[in-house]
Amino acid sequence: MSIVPGIIRRTHALAHRAGLVRDPFRRAGGRLERLLDTRIPEVFERSSVPGMSIAVRFDSGPLIERQFGEASIETREPVTPGTSFLVLSLSKSITAMVALLLAQRGVLSLDTPVLSLAGDFAIPPERLGGVDLSRITVRRVLSHTSGLNRTRFDWRTDPTPIPAIQILRAVDGSNEPLAITSHVGRGPVYSSGAFLLLQHAMERVTGRPFATLADELVLRPFGMNDSTFDPRRAGGVSRAHANRTTIHPRTWPTCEASGGLISTPRDLTRFFVALLPRSGSPHPELSPALASLMTCPAASDPKLGVCSLGLFLHRRRSDTEFFHAAFKEGWWSWGEGLVRRRAAFAICTNADAGKELVKTVSMLIRQVILDSALEIRPSSEGRGDTRPD
Repeated sequence: MSIVPGIIRRTHALAHRAGLVRDPFRRAGGRLERLLDTRIPEVFERSSVPGMSIAVRFDSGPLIERQFGEASIETREPVTPGTSFLVLSLSKSITAMVALLLAQRGVLSLDTPVLSLAGDFAIPPERLGGVDLSRITVRRVLSHTSGLNRTRFDWRTDPTPIPAIQILRAVDGSNEPLAITSHVGRGPVYSSGAFLLLQHAMERVTGRPFATLADELVLRPFGMNDSTFDPRRAGGVSRAHANRTTIHPRTWPTCEASGGLISTPRDLTRFFVALLPRSGSPHPELSPALASLMTCPAASDPKLGVCSLGLFLHRRRSDTEFFHAAFKEGWWSWGEGLVRRRAAFAICTNADAGKELVKTVSMLIRQVILDSALEIRPSSEGRGDTRPD
């Protein structure tokens, strides 16, 4: 099964080198610039969101980015390319890459039972529903098929990260303790609680805080220099708002692996572009076979959709998009890659009211990229009429 993604990656690379596929940026770049300078500002002004940042990046061609509005309605500081946002559930894609790299190093296996790595933490039998613990694997956590419940996490005012085991024990005594609430290994059921358990497992087997692991294994190697899971290291972080007149208190998520990433659209597109299928791997240590698990289907559900490891997938107009959304209490963000168009974009906003804005802006950007279809040139002619896919 793992051979096919590798063949696809190599075929794409050979087609580009042979000149069979023209650079998508040539067709989409100018249209995107016009969209971001005309229509998007109008859409933003009609919203009640204080600030927004957008980045679009192709596998080739320059970065296109724009910023709108204010990072804080108190200080009136404008959103800039360096303004970072709490991107919440987009964190799960980075966590998946951390787990894949640890698997590549032999520190853990994707098919290792997570609870076997959890030390003395255990879920009481009455909350397991008779499930065989060996079935709750790292792979199933990353594809949301672990059967574990979603769980709710408190927000904290202290920016100091908390070891996952402390959160697990606190959650275990709450109104929604960690438990098996759906069928293990079947259709995906979204679970932040499972990612908290995985965070603890990774911290325990490596002896290192998750924020440090993510920084060393993923964020720095991918050039995501304005990103961190440790709020103490973050600079220029936007404030969260309800709308353009109400600001939220400064708080941070308790669980880093499921929702603690602070990042910029510029950094997020670096990561998403790196995941586009190619002849090699997005990371020097990671095999192409393991890397492809983030853009290949792992599980599906009529409501939740198709999951890979750490992302969601969707077929749209002869292209495959891989994406993740992020939203909660003052933050709405979106990150997406389009495989055949070889493009990625990210949108970050700083208000409860960001839902419709992010939805509209992502639709407009995606439309331009999809309309700028790949041009296929017959190899026997070398040039001539072009044909959209």
